[in-house]
Amino acid sequence: MSLKAERKKAPKGQGPSDGDILRALVDSSRRASAESDAFWVSCHFEPDALAEALSSLAGRSAASAKRLKAFAHDFAGRYRLSVSSVDDLAVSAFGSQVHLPRPLVGEALGALGSALFPTRRRVRRLACSTARELAYFGYGRLEELVLPHPIGLVRAALAGEDSVYLEPVLLDEAGEELGRRWSVFGLLAQDESFHREIEGEAELARFQERLREDPLDGNMVVRLREFFSKRATIGVRDTGRWLLGSRHPWFGWQRARELIAECFERWGTESFTSRSVILLAPDVEMGDDALEARLEENGAVCDLVTRRLQTELPARVSAKIDAGSLRMLAGAVLDCHHDHPDFDLEARESRGDTTARFVGHALYVMGNHLLGHEAHPRQNTNFRAHFESKGVTRQWLGGLGEEDLEDFFRVLTCVMSQYAEQGGLLDSGGRVCQYRRLPYLIYTFHASPEASPRPGEEVLDSFPLSELRLPQHAHHLRAYPEIFEKLLVFFVLVLRHYLDTRHVPDLHPPRLVRDFMLLGLWGTNTSKVLVHLYRNAETGKVRSEIRLVGRGHSRAHWTEEERRQEAALTRLAASRFGPLVEPSLLRAVGTFSMAAEESLAGSRVQELGTLAFTRQSLEVFREAARTGIRGTLVDLATALEVLVDNSVDLAQRGLDRIARQVGIGQDT
Repeated sequence: MSLKAERKKAPKGQGPSDGDILRALVDSSRRASAESDAFWVSCHFEPDALAEALSSLAGRSAASAKRLKAFAHDFAGRYRLSVSSVDDLAVSAFGSQVHLPRPLVGEALGALGSALFPTRRRVRRLACSTARELAYFGYGRLEELVLPHPIGLVRAALAGEDSVYLEPVLLDEAGEELGRRWSVFGLLAQDESFHREIEGEAELARFQERLREDPLDGNMVVRLREFFSKRATIGVRDTGRWLLGSRHPWFGWQRARELIAECFERWGTESFTSRSVILLAPDVEMGDDALEARLEENGAVCDLVTRRLQTELPARVSAKIDAGSLRMLAGAVLDCHHDHPDFDLEARESRGDTTARFVGHALYVMGNHLLGHEAHPRQNTNFRAHFESKGVTRQWLGGLGEEDLEDFFRVLTCVMSQYAEQGGLLDSGGRVCQYRRLPYLIYTFHASPEASPRPGEEVLDSFPLSELRLPQHAHHLRAYPEIFEKLLVFFVLVLRHYLDTRHVPDLHPPRLVRDFMLLGLWGTNTSKVLVHLYRNAETGKVRSEIRLVGRGHSRAHWTEEERRQEAALTRLAASRFGPLVEPSLLRAVGTFSMAAEESLAGSRVQELGTLAFTRQSLEVFREAARTGIRGTLVDLATALEVLVDNSVDLAQRGLDRIARQVGIGQDT
C-alpha cells in the first residue's frame, strides 16, 4: 500500500486511488481545537460523514451501505488524525492577535533550529522516534504494535473483505524520486541514535525480551545506585519540590533494585506504546486537475535539468549513471531546492557564516513583507548534504567514487545556480520553465487515546498522569497498587531509553516553565501518559493500562562538537536545560518506587525509632552540607567536605555504640 504523488482518477473497475481515499478520510474529520497547537491540527472522525464519503467512493463495489456505516463507526472510534499545520501563526500582542505568515516566521526560526514545516527530514525524524519508541516501550507481536494502514483498511472495506493482511508500515512517503515506504526495521537502521541491528520481527522481539528481563545495564546501575544511596537531594529546585510534597526515597539501592526486579517480573510484558502510522502526501485540498497540471509542468523542468546534466557532466561520470537514474536525480534536486529551508543541512561544511546569512535573509524577507513587497524564502543549495541525508546518494550514486561525486555535485550546483539566477530554465521555445514543488503535508493516523475496554469490560477510571493526585482517583490508586508498579516499570524503561539514545519521549508537563524549567519535573506531571482502569462486568476483576500518547522525542543532550555543527539557538538553549532531564527521570523512578513500596507494605515500611531517625537526619545533614559547600565555596570544597564526612561518621559510630549497648540492631 503506497501513496503516489499523483491522485489521478483510477480506471473504471479498479476502485478509487489512494489519494481519493485519503481525501475522503480528511474531509470526514473534524478539528479538535483544544488539542491543536502551532505544529499540529488534531482531528477526530465524524462517523456519519465518513460513512457518506465511503459510500460515494464505493459506487457499485461489493460493500453495502450498512456494512460501510458499521465500518465508519468502528474506524472513527479507533482512529484519530493529526495534520501538520501550515496556517499563519497567531501571536497575542497588546491585547489583540497578530497573524504572522508561517513561511516568513518559519525561515527565521529555521536558522535558530526550530522546524515549522513538514519537510521530508522532519517526517523521517518523527518516524524514527516512533520506531525507537516502539522498540523500547512496546512489547508483543508486531501487528499489535503497528497500526494497520488506514488506506488499506478502507480499500478492504470498500471491496467487502472481512479481513486483509496489511504489511506493518510506520511511514509512507509520496514522491516519484524521494518517496518510499518505511517499516520499523528500515527506520531503526537509519536512526543514528539507535545502536542495535534489528533486521526483522524475531530480532525486535529478542531485543524487547532482553530489555524487559534485564533493564539495568551498567550505566543504569551507576546512576540509580548513586541516586538511591543519597538520603536527600538538595538544591533550589529540590526545595520547591519539597514544598509540593516531593520526598527522596527512604530506602537504599539494594531494596530499590529488588523492587525494580519484582515489578519487571510481574509487569515486564506490558506494552506502553500508542500505535500510529505516518503519511507524507500532497495536500488533499489541491484539486486533481491542478495537481495533474503541476505534475506535467514539473516533468518538463525535470527533463530540462536532465538534458543539462547529460551535456555538462564529464563522460567518465555520466557513463556510470543510466538515463533513468539521472532523471530521478533531476527531480530529487529540484524537490530539495524548492523544499522549505533546512538550516541544519545548509550549514554543513560551510565557511562558518551560514547562520548570519540565513538570519539576514530571513530578516530581509520579513522586512519586504511588512513593506508590502514580494520576497521569496531562501532556497536550499547544499545539494550534497540534502542527497546524503535523504538517501539519494546511496540509492543512485553508489557506484561513484569520491572524485566522481565531487564532479557530479559541482556540475549540479552550476546548473541550479543558473536556474536560480534565471528563475527557471529555458525550453526550446525560449520560455522560462520553473519547478513548483507539491504542497506536502504530514498526516499522522494514531490509535484513539480514549479508554478501549475489551468485550465484557467497562471503564472504571481514566485519567492522565498529571491528575494522579486528584481526590477522585485516590480510592482506585489505593485499591489497585499495580498502577504504581507499572509506572515504575515504564519510567525505568524511559531512563534506559534516555541513557542509550540521549532522547526523551514527549513527557513535558502542562506548565512547562514552572514545572520543568523552575522545578525540574519531567514525566511525573505529564498529560502525555494515560492511566486506564477496566472492570470485568461478570468477574469484577480490574485490569489497568498505561499508555504513552506523546508525539515524537526530544534530544536532551548535545555535545560541544554537535552544538558547533548544529549552531542553532534553540539547541543551545536545549543543551542548558538538558542536564535537568536525567535528574527528573531519576526522581520519577524514585517517586513510583516509593509508591510501589508503600502499597506493598503499608504507608511507611521503615518504622523509625529514635536512633534510626537520628541516623537518617545526620545523613540528610551530610547531603545538605556537602551540596551547599560545592555550590558556594569551590576552593575549600574538598577540605570542608572531609570535615563534614568525619563529623557525621563520628556521630554515626557513637550511635552504633549506644545501639549495641541497648541491644538494638543497626539499620540496613
